[in-house]
Amino acid sequence: LAALDRLGTGPADRVLPVLLVKIRDEDKEIRSAATSLIGKFGEKARPHLPELLLLCGRAETRAAAEEAISKLGDAIIPD
Repeated sequence: LAALDRLGTGPADRVLPVLLVKIRDEDKEIRSAATSLIGKFGEKARPHLPELLLLCGRAETRAAAEEAISKLGDAIIPD
């Protein structure tokens, strides 16, 4: 995940799919880290809001999911 973080938000089409797999990992630290990284993509992560909302229901990923959602900013407000 550190390598994905270093790639930044440019290649969203390549990085986001990997992160979406990692949010289902058995290791809670990997799930939490992947969830946090999704938030760095801002509006590009908007299509994945439903997955982030589901993670809010899990105690171990709630804080990371809430942080990621907050980083989506106005992108989550419907037009």
